[in-house]
Amino acid sequence: MGSCHPNGSLYERPLDLGRAKEQHLNFRKELEKNGCVVVTVKEILAMDCDSDVVARVNLEDLASKCLTFKFNGSEKELLGLTEREKYLLSDEYKRECLSHMHTDQLVEVVLTNPTMHLIKQAVDTELMVTNYSFQPLVNLVFCRDQQITTCKGVVITALRSPIRAKETMVMKFCFNKLGVKVRGEIPAPGTLEGGDFFPCGKDLCMIGVGLRSNMYAVEYLLDNSLLGTRRVAIVKDYFDQSQQRMHLDTVFNIIAPKLCVVLETILGRENRRRRLVDEYVKAEDGKYYVQRHDIEFGEFLKGEGYHMIMVSEKMQENYGLNGLNLGNG
Repeated sequence: MGSCHPNGSLYERPLDLGRAKEQHLNFRKELEKNGCVVVTVKEILAMDCDSDVVARVNLEDLASKCLTFKFNGSEKELLGLTEREKYLLSDEYKRECLSHMHTDQLVEVVLTNPTMHLIKQAVDTELMVTNYSFQPLVNLVFCRDQQITTCKGVVITALRSPIRAKETMVMKFCFNKLGVKVRGEIPAPGTLEGGDFFPCGKDLCMIGVGLRSNMYAVEYLLDNSLLGTRRVAIVKDYFDQSQQRMHLDTVFNIIAPKLCVVLETILGRENRRRRLVDEYVKAEDGKYYVQRHDIEFGEFLKGEGYHMIMVSEKMQENYGLNGLNLGNG
């Protein structure tokens, strides 16, 4: 559905779904060749539902949160509904419908968030569906954004765009089903997306703030000890704020210990696209305090001992920074 209006769906351009599926399958095969266990969101949602009643009921509960019955009649008609008609708009009826669905149908409900628009009908049936509307999770394919994994574990993020809001609920369900403990969740007005977080070992992590992630989220992570590192580097994008460079991982990536790639046109203290770093250090009282303020990003990386491989704007626009680090194993 996202390709029907790519711009409004946060896509860069229209998508050939068949080709994308082929590329994704090839990517999955390469990950599996390197020893990774790969499961899709669809596979996790459907997992065990045909053999485990608890898994089935949990999926029905999730689907119930994603399915909406909306009465589009007048206020007078709403007040005049019979008990039978009220039942046909109720959560009880919704659960009855979901309980008879095949697992694949339930998964589709979760991924498309349908709303049934209903009016009162004089003949044939009590209520009539006049329209179906959907809120498909067209960005769920970007599975880095809905969570970060810190030294303390998985933290569910808060996505900035309203059309992505329900993605975190689905991913939290998936982690719980896989037995992965969720250590925390970012509350409003905090916003945080996974592309702005980099673990850099047990001592340091980096968090980008700017277009998609904000300081409310950072402060929540710090105040609730959800990061687990002694130092936290806040990489501030206050001067650029470009959709082309929306996350920290669109301008920087770690590809090996003390080796990174970085977009050359964001470096330099006088650069109009510069990123500045505030370094927080954990004190003996368990709280984080600013140790250094407004360090130019390149200077910070050099100070941390990183060898920087420069990437041009053209390479960045072609996703030259979009690497996936599988570790040294």
